[in-house]
Amino acid sequence: MKILLLEPFYGGAHQKWADQLKEQLSFDVEIWSLPNRFWKWRMHGAAISFAERFLKAKKSFDLILASDFLDLAQFKSLTQTKIPTAIYFHENQFAYPNNGEASHHDVHYSFLNFSSAINADQIYFNSQYNYDTFFSGAEKMLRAMPDFNQFQNHRKLTQKASILPLGIDFYILEQNKVIDKKSSSPLILWNHRWEHDKNPDEFFNILIELSEEGHDFQLAVLGESNHKYPPIFDDIKSRLSAHLVHWGHVESYATYLQWLWKADLCPVTSHQEFFGISVAESIYCECQVLLPKRLSYPNTFAHELNPQAFYNEKDELKEKIRSFRNYNQSNMKEFIKRYDWKNLKSVYEGQFKKLKG
Repeated sequence: MKILLLEPFYGGAHQKWADQLKEQLSFDVEIWSLPNRFWKWRMHGAAISFAERFLKAKKSFDLILASDFLDLAQFKSLTQTKIPTAIYFHENQFAYPNNGEASHHDVHYSFLNFSSAINADQIYFNSQYNYDTFFSGAEKMLRAMPDFNQFQNHRKLTQKASILPLGIDFYILEQNKVIDKKSSSPLILWNHRWEHDKNPDEFFNILIELSEEGHDFQLAVLGESNHKYPPIFDDIKSRLSAHLVHWGHVESYATYLQWLWKADLCPVTSHQEFFGISVAESIYCECQVLLPKRLSYPNTFAHELNPQAFYNEKDELKEKIRSFRNYNQSNMKEFIKRYDWKNLKSVYEGQFKKLKG
């Protein structure tokens, strides 16, 4: 089976998933991609770029698999392809924080997601939270329309939608294991993008308070950043300098994994998360996590099995950071092994075979 994977935003979790899909499946997966920048332009223009390439290539594929940054309706209209198509939602614009952008941002880009879903033969979501927020958001959007609100399409979409979790290559994590990582001073890790939707203000303000109270800890700040990032990062670089053992993005994935194995604790404060691959990696590397009881986290990481790993508000998180060594999260590591590619490979292949033309 030959699959064409169209990824307009090739970076981060999107890139990792695409590369591992190509590596893990027994199918022939060909990736066409564009750089992970200018996300709004990608949602408008990527379909044109990929359509031009598709028409010139004149290749034969059994399935076209696109990510949610592609305007699939536009791509199909330009190519007139009859090849079965599927769309994989890493996130959806209905549930994405707008960080103060124009109020109509969510409606416009959410409708592009909705239109793509209508035009796909199959829709995949990486988590239950992603699935739920897409359909609740689509219903809310359509109810706000004055007429011809396409409710019949909303109902039909659920019939071709399913949850297909992200696959994770835990073997790579095991190969980069660091032995004897622990020290008397706990190492706290930030391993997220330097953006507002990851809520760095709450994360670092708690650490500032703990530092001022005299608590001993080390801090490693990882994650991708661009030229415009939240000002809290510049603030804590000076205010928490005595605690810092690393600052900034690491180019090597192996080095990144070694930091995960070294770290003791990874508190999470995000306002946006549709799966949580960095959390899963942290858990596997035996770094304790503290997760908000919202977004994808309770379902993806089994709140009912490990409620002590979750919190409701800032004060509770602060207290759990103080006492994190009292918690045993070994059952979480066992739970997330369901996301290993070894377990998901046959699930993915079975799904794709059903769509083969």
